[in-house]
Amino acid sequence: MSNPDLLHLIFEQILLLAHQLKKTRRHPAGLHVSAASLLQLLQQSGPQSVPQLARIRGSSRQNIQLAVNRLIRAGTVEWRPNPAHKRSDFVQITDSGQALLTDFARKENEFLRGLPSQFSQGEAHSCLALLRQLRETISIKGSRENVPKFAVPRPNVEPEAAIEENELPISLL
Repeated sequence: MSNPDLLHLIFEQILLLAHQLKKTRRHPAGLHVSAASLLQLLQQSGPQSVPQLARIRGSSRQNIQLAVNRLIRAGTVEWRPNPAHKRSDFVQITDSGQALLTDFARKENEFLRGLPSQFSQGEAHSCLALLRQLRETISIKGSRENVPKFAVPRPNVEPEAAIEENELPISLL
């Protein structure tokens, strides 16, 4: 199997895993996925303006504004004056937002502890290194060329038929 075919199968598994995680990983107070991740970003980076958040997330200001509006309605963020810019206030996480994220982190840790430990630390570190390298490579390639993300040709084989159990060496994980 060629490298592009293997990469396609890896990307397909990543996307399937992401969809599965969205189903199983319940976000705080029923918040939309983008709003919940924005709340986590504000917790980590502190108050930011909508344009700053859009740059950090690589998203449009309009999408970030929609997410901020959801968070304001939920009472998890509030506006704070920005001394450097009269028309672009900061978005700041509230105590209620902090408490929501703390509870979410506790529940997520319980979920992760409940998963069977099927992987060695070496396998987990190899997987993490591969995913980081793929993300960085795609990011670099995408910044140099105006190509769609995941522009990998589809293999002519079905994923289930392509890989037998234990066919791939562990170093690919």
